[in-house]
Amino acid sequence: MDRDIGQVPLEPAIRTKLLKLGYGKIDSFTDLADAEILALSAKLQMSLDETKSIIEQIRSYRGSVLPDYVSVLRGMDLLLKSQSNLSITTGSTRLDDLLDGGIQIGQLTEISGAPGIGKTQLCFQLCVNVQIPKVLNGLEGGAVFIDTDGSFVEKRVTEMALAMLEELNRDQTENCAAPPEELPLERILDNITIFRCRDYREVIKTVNVLPAFLKYNQHVRLIVMDSVVSPFRYAFEDMAERSKVLNSVTQKLISIATTNQLAVVLANQVTTKFGPSGEDGHIVPALGASWGHSCGTRVILFLKDNIRTALLFKSPTKGETLVPFSVTPAGIKDYLPKNSSMVSSGPKKRLHEDEPMPEAGDIVASLADISHLAEDEDQITFEDFDAMEAVVDFEEQRDEV
Repeated sequence: MDRDIGQVPLEPAIRTKLLKLGYGKIDSFTDLADAEILALSAKLQMSLDETKSIIEQIRSYRGSVLPDYVSVLRGMDLLLKSQSNLSITTGSTRLDDLLDGGIQIGQLTEISGAPGIGKTQLCFQLCVNVQIPKVLNGLEGGAVFIDTDGSFVEKRVTEMALAMLEELNRDQTENCAAPPEELPLERILDNITIFRCRDYREVIKTVNVLPAFLKYNQHVRLIVMDSVVSPFRYAFEDMAERSKVLNSVTQKLISIATTNQLAVVLANQVTTKFGPSGEDGHIVPALGASWGHSCGTRVILFLKDNIRTALLFKSPTKGETLVPFSVTPAGIKDYLPKNSSMVSSGPKKRLHEDEPMPEAGDIVASLADISHLAEDEDQITFEDFDAMEAVVDFEEQRDEV
């Protein structure tokens, strides 16, 4: 098994030099001749003894039983990566602020909420926005969309892509920026690779082949799974076995995110959790409490006073925070009150500071509070976003604890 030297805890500077010199695999150091070691020592600008010590350290990992998806990182590696502050904009300034700049590279983010609240719309938006050119502060990357619900709608993605291109052209004109390389609509769609998975076995196979796929598609900076719950929710009678399989999948995705410097976004559904007395039900993400420990960042979307609202309730860097947002024909944008005189021109516009905000505690809703919501998600159309309401599947909710 020819493994990467990323599994060896080397100093970042040494590992970088070795990679540039073409020594990316542990087996590359197995049969080095003395002359090759001497030449490597000169290229590394290190003494011969130091070079030999590094080679022996790398060789010691040759018989390791670490699987391919396990990588070894040093604290300095993580610090340097966090300081790069790479993220994917959601299209909403308020939502980006909630997420400390946007969806973070190298991390796993869960987006949960009732059907129709905007989870898939946000996933589409991220697949488009990850392709914003670097000259315009984007990542200029590609996206992988793992579709377990049959939810990928190319027409809607095309609408968002056209809106993004129009906005980028407007920003370029306003800022008098040098024109970036032309980003045609066809390239945006080509940069989104869709894997259709119909059960949890296909999900596992897809996740297992992602490292090989990414080896030849190194421009990818985003992996989306919509949704993570569908293949697993009713496939297991043994909940402990389900948790074990889910944990294996998420740990591989986390390793892929850190190794390849990309973001992983998982869309999840919600369920109703009841108290010991069977009363005071409230909305929580599906798949149980053990699943939540695998997610570094968790956001739940809900409807508050007919306003779409995002609650950040788990984050490694920020406390519980809540902001409104909108789903428009152009995509995810900042929420603007209907009586506001401000005209939205994209995510750079902000709300007035004195605008009242919903309380974070309002996320806890009783069944009576949500009984008025529609039950037919298929009735929702792209042409009537303002009337779109959150949907809750009560039959699925009763099966989750």
